[in-house]
Order: sequence, then structure tokens, then C-alpha cells
Amino acid sequence: MLGAPLGARYNPAVPRPTTTASGTSVALVLAALLAGCSYETVEAEGEFGKPINLGSGDALTVPRLAMLSGACPGPAGGCPDVCTGPPASCPDNACAPVLIDSLSSMTTQASAVDQSEVDLTCLEVRSANDLWSSDLSDSIRGLSVTRFRFDEFATVFAPRDPAASGLGWDWRIGNQDASSHVGAVIGGNLLRNFGVRFYHERRPGTDLVERFTLTLYRNYVSTSGLLADQGRAFLSVQFPGRLLGKEVTDVCQVGDQNCDFNGPFDFDNNRSQSALQATRLVLDACVAPPPGAVLYDRQTSSCKLAPGVEFNEAAYVSPTGEYSDGEPAVASDGCVGRGGSHAEDNISGVPGTFVVATGVPDMVLFDDSAQRMLGPLDQLPDCDDLSGISFEPDDPEVSRGAPACVEGRAGELYVPGWPAAGVDAPLLQLRLRSLALLPGLLNSGGDGPCTRLEQRTYALRVQCGNSLNANPPSPGPLNADSDCAAAASETAALLGEVYLPDRALAPDPARWLPALVLPAIHPLVANLRRDTSPDALQPDGLLGAALIDDTDIVLDYRQTNPGISVRCLNPDDGRCLSMPSCALEDDEEGAQPRARCCHGLPRPLLNDVIVRSGIYACCSALSERVRVELNEQLIAQGREPPCPESNVFF
Repeated sequence: MLGAPLGARYNPAVPRPTTTASGTSVALVLAALLAGCSYETVEAEGEFGKPINLGSGDALTVPRLAMLSGACPGPAGGCPDVCTGPPASCPDNACAPVLIDSLSSMTTQASAVDQSEVDLTCLEVRSANDLWSSDLSDSIRGLSVTRFRFDEFATVFAPRDPAASGLGWDWRIGNQDASSHVGAVIGGNLLRNFGVRFYHERRPGTDLVERFTLTLYRNYVSTSGLLADQGRAFLSVQFPGRLLGKEVTDVCQVGDQNCDFNGPFDFDNNRSQSALQATRLVLDACVAPPPGAVLYDRQTSSCKLAPGVEFNEAAYVSPTGEYSDGEPAVASDGCVGRGGSHAEDNISGVPGTFVVATGVPDMVLFDDSAQRMLGPLDQLPDCDDLSGISFEPDDPEVSRGAPACVEGRAGELYVPGWPAAGVDAPLLQLRLRSLALLPGLLNSGGDGPCTRLEQRTYALRVQCGNSLNANPPSPGPLNADSDCAAAASETAALLGEVYLPDRALAPDPARWLPALVLPAIHPLVANLRRDTSPDALQPDGLLGAALIDDTDIVLDYRQTNPGISVRCLNPDDGRCLSMPSCALEDDEEGAQPRARCCHGLPRPLLNDVIVRSGIYACCSALSERVRVELNEQLIAQGREPPCPESNVFF
């Protein structure tokens, strides 16, 4: 890496904290908890707010930058060579991948040590566009220049060859479909000092990635109205509303002194700021709600709640399993506490708790939680058996299908610092229909995540209905006669097959979320649950790179109420839906156009309110591709482009 060589900041007069490890159950995260020391202020030098190209060129979608071993500051220019193999096999002049992983509590580097050691150090990271390509050119290597330098922060130095040190893990990342190795992992102790933005955009209708970047911010306020106007749904972490992961029994020591720093190896045993800082982002979720969204029927000029474009309201089943026929139509019908005829079968979404793990491919479900949420796993259908089915437009059976299906039984999972899973006993590979993320509650009591999703969806239906007849989208006035304005002020984001697109007559598992089922006895699961207990509900799984797929995501560690913000980059394909807070001021009465209230509405309606009604605030709710297409259509007709400003917000 382009960081300080081992010992460059090491004072031999002070014992260096170490950990001993044995067997197959030791992980870097656990080692960090036993010996991880950190520094309260991280010195960072780079261009805040400017995107850095993340690694590409291979089949992995987890976020990676590059580093070069040696002095810090290091040499200018690009990478002399690149190595994606095991760190012990890489030459000293080769750039190695650096994983950006919110699951890891401590930053960790492969080093020439026999056992894990902790030190304050320096790390330089480089852009990595196409750097993992098998067809690597000098020009690509030359573009991988240093973009950020982090100094004076704690790092766990772990063996380059864990097997030679008797450890049961390695530096491999990925799953059964694609894997590679990394030379370092940037963990929560470094990430928590910034707003961390991942921008991942696919070319519509393909798997090709057009842009994959990381942007760091010193200050990023996800709850601002401006960001809601951009379509960002801010989802605060689960109650109690703070980062998790530190326990009062955690201990960090050098010799007989506590590892809380005032300065390099200057200890203060009385500081409340522990070296072992909480870094986990734990989110509320509604698992596999029935497909459904607010859609627009241009022929009748009406809004509907339906499972898909080709279906009508009679086929709609809400996230709590109510047959509600697409209601409410207007704000006076209400959005909270509505009752319908409950579905005969249990086809509702199920509450869940997920930890954000950006370094993990796709998603991971823990097996005991998967059985609770999805039923007996051996009774789930094979995904191949769900093809060739079609439903009538008013048939609620379209929502009765299995919440998940079995894609295979040969899964493997590789996470640096943890024993490989699935090598000896292959993991079950599932496709999960969908996952809705909701903000955490402000107290320990309240409606569950699926109920809150239902209320927010009803409020979106009202926003749609109120936008007809050339009115700005809004949930209606803030008064005692309607609870829809309050429901619309909440947020939600859905991933997976949110609704069935045009001409689709049945769910398509290819659009569902890939997920591996990990045994609850695996050390990663046991440690994570111990690490977040008793403050959070027991985690049911990991939300990995599935979160960073055709989305614009920010991990906001910095504010007093941490969380993530989600913006969908291609909302028209029915695989991502962001509903930001459509909060109005007391004196607005919904009369003024607010861009935040346009997001989540169907594209045909947005076209109408922009072109026919002149409500240009809704331009920001279009994907960038659709915005350009709309402008070109109007220019071809000899008209002014209605949406001249780009929706790529950097």
C-alpha cells in the first residue's frame, strides 16, 4: 500500500498491542475488538465532494480502491503493476485492491507479521477504474493515481499469509460466482469520520456498469430538504438511533494501560470516547412485501395501486396482507390504520433487521432468520419452476407467490477475516422477491416496518391523485382531517422486484435479489449478533452490494441521527423505488410544487405534469436518461426543453 511502512510510526519504547489467534474461528473484526485502538481525529487529505472511480474490470461488484505498498506519502504517478492474488504472492511494487467494507469495525492491512498488531499509521488510496481487467494496459495503470491520504488512524496489521500463521481465514472476497483477494480493508473506524457516497449506474436494460464511484464528505446532512428534492430517502438507523457495535466490556490495552489516545500512544484511562468505537449501521426492513406500486392509467387519467402495469387495483395486496383495492383515492380516505379484508394466506411482508455490509456480495440471510421470515426453506420452489406462469389483470394470485425461490445449492461466501463459508458444506442460494428499508423508530414502541411501508405507499397514492388536474403532487393539507400528510413525511426505499413492468404478467425471479443463506453458528453471525446486542433487534442478515446496484447511496455516519440515504437511478424498471419525505410547511397547503413530492410517482404521470401542466419541479424525479429523451422530444417538436438541468448530482 501507499501507506507508512510498518514501524514508521512505531515507538519501540512503548509495547505494541497484539492479539493472538488460533484455529479456524478467528476473524479480523474479533481481533480488532480485542486489540483495536483508534485515534479520535483522522487526518484526511484529498478532494472532498469529488468522485473517485472504484475498481472495475472483473465480475465482482463490491467497492474497491487501490493501494501501493511503501512510504506514505508515496510516489506520484500510476500503478507500476497490479496484483489481485493473495497478498503473500504479490510483489512489493504492485497495487493491490482495498475493500470498502462497512461491516468491518476496524481498518486492516496485510503485512509481514506473524500475529495481528495495532498501530497508528497512514494510508493512501488510488482510483481503480478498469484496474482489475484481465486486459490491463499501461494507460489504465497510469490513471490509478493517489486520490486520498488518511493519517494518524488506528489500523490492524494482520499476516499476509494467514494460513502460515495457523489462522482459518484469508484475504479472499466474493462468492461462488466470482472472487478475488484484497490487500487491505477500510473499516468503520475510518468510514465513520465521513459521509460515504457510492454511485453505481448500469446502462438501462443491460448488466454493463457505466459509472461506479466513491465520494467522501466532511459534512453531509442527509435530512435536508434539498436532498429530498433530489429524490433521496433518508433512512435513519434502527432504534435506539445510533451506531452500534461497542460493548461496555470491550477492552483495548497496551501493557497495563488503556488504549484511549490523546495523541500517539498518549493514554487517558478516564476518557468516555473509547478506542473501540461503534460503527454498525443497523436498519429496519420489511422482507418480501407483495409486489405493488402507484401506477398511472393515462386512458382514464387516474392513479392506481397495483402489483404491475398490466394489473388493476383488484389484484393489489398491501405490505401487511390486506386486500385494499388500491385505496385510498384521496386524502380524506386516510392513510393510517386502514382496514381491508385480510388475505386468506399469509402473503404479507415480514419485519427484519439488516446490517449494512458494503464489502459483502449481494445479500446474506442467516438461516434461523430465513426460516422465520420465509418458512421452511426446503419447501421453497426452485426459481426455474416459476417461469411460464401468467395471471389475469384482476387476479390477486399474482401476489400469492413464494417470497423467495431456490436458485442453487452450491453457494460460497468469502469475507476477509472470517472462515470461508460453503466450501465444505455448500450454502443455499436464494432469490428474495424484494426488500423494503424503513427509518428507525424514535422510541421502542410503534408500528412495524411493513405497516409503515403500507402507510407511506398509501400516502404516495394520495400524492399521485392530488397531482391530477394540473395540481402539484402533494399529500394534501396539514390538518386534523387527514393523516396522509404525516404519512407522506416519512420515507421508504424498496429494492428487488418492486412491481411488474410493462407487458409482464407474472413475477420474474431474475429481477429478485440474490441471497446466500449462512448458518447462524458461523463465527461471523455469532460475533455480529453479540456485537450489536442488546441495543438492537437480533440481525437477520447482511445488506451487501445489492444495496449498491443502480443506486446512489450515502452512508451518513456523521450526524446525530445516523443512517443511509437512497436514490434510485433507474426508477422506471420497477426494481428500485425511493420515497423521500414529502414534508410540507404549515403554511404551504400543498399549493407550491415541491420536487420531493414528485419522486416515486410513475413516469407517464411525471411526463404529463411536466409537459402539460408546467410543473417543472418534477424534472428531478426523472432518471437522467429519461430527462434527456424528454428534452429531445420537445426540441424535435420545436419547443423549449422543459428539463434543462442535469439530474446527475455531484
